[in-house]
Amino acid sequence: MKHGQIEDDLKNEPSLKLLRTDNAPLIISFLYHQFKPLNRITVSQSELVEKLENYLEKLCEDQPELYRGKAQTYLDTWCNSDHQFLKRYYQTKNDDPVFELTPGTNRAIAWLEDLKRREFIGTESQFLEIFSLLKEIVTKSTEDPAARLDELEKQKAAIQKEIDTIKQTGEVERYSEAKLKEWFLKANDVAGRLLADFGDVEQNFKAITDKVKKAQLKEEGGKGLVVAQVIEGDEEIRKSDQGRSFYAFRDFLTDPSKQEELEQLINGVYGLPELQDLGKKNPILRRIKRSLIQASDKIIKSNYRLAEQLRKMLVEQHIAENKRVIELIKEIKNLALAAIDNPPKNEEFIWIEGDPEVQLVMERPLGKPTEERSFKSYNLLSDANVELPIEQIDALRNYCYVDEEVLKRQIAATLEGKDWVTLAEVIEKYPVEKGLSEVVAYLAIASQDTKHAIDDSVSDRITASSFDKQNILHLTLPQVIFKR
Repeated sequence: MKHGQIEDDLKNEPSLKLLRTDNAPLIISFLYHQFKPLNRITVSQSELVEKLENYLEKLCEDQPELYRGKAQTYLDTWCNSDHQFLKRYYQTKNDDPVFELTPGTNRAIAWLEDLKRREFIGTESQFLEIFSLLKEIVTKSTEDPAARLDELEKQKAAIQKEIDTIKQTGEVERYSEAKLKEWFLKANDVAGRLLADFGDVEQNFKAITDKVKKAQLKEEGGKGLVVAQVIEGDEEIRKSDQGRSFYAFRDFLTDPSKQEELEQLINGVYGLPELQDLGKKNPILRRIKRSLIQASDKIIKSNYRLAEQLRKMLVEQHIAENKRVIELIKEIKNLALAAIDNPPKNEEFIWIEGDPEVQLVMERPLGKPTEERSFKSYNLLSDANVELPIEQIDALRNYCYVDEEVLKRQIAATLEGKDWVTLAEVIEKYPVEKGLSEVVAYLAIASQDTKHAIDDSVSDRITASSFDKQNILHLTLPQVIFKR
């Protein structure tokens, strides 16, 4: 909080610039209602223009001279470099650009929301959260086994005491209506702040792309240097505190079992009679899973664009180097033509160090034709004598739909920090939930992408759920290897 830094922030910080602008009430109120109630990350330009036209018309009913500009002009102004209240870009295979709130606009909206007088302030929930966090830090930071065991014994004793009380009395201690509302509002507040923070996370990751562009503009920055800078920058982001936290969150979020558990918890909370009215006014948690997945996917795609930026940059440099080689060859030809009529007087006018290396065409080994993949016959069931009834064969044929995109995300999550994994490792982390259909889908993914491999010489033994979900099938398959 130094004088010079505060002076610079008040002048240049986007959120403060938004609060100072003359049209701040229009900008903040309109953008809030278009993005926040539904937790929307992006809104198309056509939709936003139409909604802004209607909003301006409504505001000007009482004050005709209040806002005289056109909707598209306002949006263009909010996106320019002087304001940066909105970000506009094109998504893949879509001619209609989309708008997204910038981190500065998110902070301004959050600050104004904090100014509102809340119906009640949950002091208990906030204090207990602080208490719980401090306790978690202390217990999980110790390397003393005795201290950790002592804490676990206390937790065990507390749980056993509650179990004994329930068995003796037949009653369960339940939160009061006031406490339920307090914790519900607290959870909504944390969820809203988490979604708003994704803009800052993405902005920090995009600093890598800026690093690439700056390295490309430097004359002394060769391909090797630029690639090294990009790899080091990416590694630095992944190993930073924020990077570790984001990718840990991503792994948690893409875990199907955690997703299902989160959905059950949300449905359970919104199904409580005490929270019916409050739930209608605070729908953030109801959509939190989809919103978090969309926000994290956007950051992952942003990181993929970094690799694409690197590829384009290297191609451009390669083309430039080829042009320079062609120019040098032309210069050599011109010197050779000039020397025809005026040859060098000395017979030995050039020296080449070392003996010449002769490489004849016939010395190259002959190529081998590509081998066609053939699959061995395997008995999928552990017991070769097991015969499936016709009903189960029909169930196998029409068992269920398997979303391959979900499986690909599970493969990618298992590959985090590794160069390759086997199908057995993927299934160990993400157990099969849809029977043999899911296993077949994994095999299809491996066979469709050339970077993956199926090794017929090695077998892996995996387990999968049966048709009735009660029995477990033990399958022996060729080793399937998924690579990054």
